[in-house]
Amino acid sequence: RSILAVLDAERLRVERDALDLAVLTAAKLAGALIAREPTAEIEALLKECLAPLAKAPHLVVRLTADHVERLRPELDRLAKEAGFAGRLVVLGEPEIATGDCRIEWADGGLVRDRAAIEAKVSDLIDQYMAGRAADLAAEG
Repeated sequence: RSILAVLDAERLRVERDALDLAVLTAAKLAGALIAREPTAEIEALLKECLAPLAKAPHLVVRLTADHVERLRPELDRLAKEAGFAGRLVVLGEPEIATGDCRIEWADGGLVRDRAAIEAKVSDLIDQYMAGRAADLAAEG
């Protein structure tokens, strides 16, 4: 029993290390991609939500202030191509990180927040590992 408990603990440690390495790698890759193409995700997100919101009276896109002037013409073009007839407002917000944004309309909105996504992934991994530990304890 003692040997099995040690093996189970070691298996959990190895699984946790593998998950931590995968998350760290993904975070570094995401950071590098955002540094290389800081507005790509914002453009893709806006493009995705424009068609269903074509009749909305207005959309507000909030992003890092550093990218407002550079991104405004592209967002205007995307809106026009999607047939969006409302008013598109692009605002710079100092608390929004590069690559993140908030898109708001009259009765809804969406947020792309990399830090929140990373925190959620971390929480899910912690829950998974707690479940694995409980399963192994129940078996032993």
